Amino acid sequence: FVWNNQLQLAYSITPHEILSPNLIEGECFTAHETSAPITWDLGVLRPSTPPVLVDGEYLAFFHSGTPMRSDVSNGWDLWHYFMGAYTFSADPPFRITKMTPLPIVGKGFYTPSDYFKRVIFPGGFVVDGNTLYVAYGKDDSEMWIATIDKTELKKVMIPVK
Repeated sequence: FVWNNQLQLAYSITPHEILSPNLIEGECFTAHETSAPITWDLGVLRPSTPPVLVDGEYLAFFHSGTPMRSDVSNGWDLWHYFMGAYTFSADPPFRITKMTPLPIVGKGFYTPSDYFKRVIFPGGFVVDGNTLYVAYGKDDSEMWIATIDKTELKKVMIPVK
């Protein structure tokens, strides 16, 4: 994402680490790092989409993964990847402010298949008024678009202290 006319990279969520790249030297350095008590039982949180400034703070989607059995795993412990969203302040040190407490799941996200994983992997999104269009990969073989109501997403996000 671009802040103050400088490229910034959201590298990790726990801790929330923002890198500043030096494109001439080909190096990155940690510009900001904050920590927050985040509870998420479905694997390590990893940034996925570039953050977008929405309503005065940055919004981004993340993914995580863990092996588990589900209705679509044919009785096997398979890796399942999940999508969530988080926001962080518009200015340094870019503290995380809110996140979804549970995965975002839509119709058709998880379906039985012969693939050895159940993958939902957000790649990017655009904001059009109150609608978010999230491009995501499904099972490492398809590309889909999820349509999310921004107001409804904000209602389910919980504050992170």
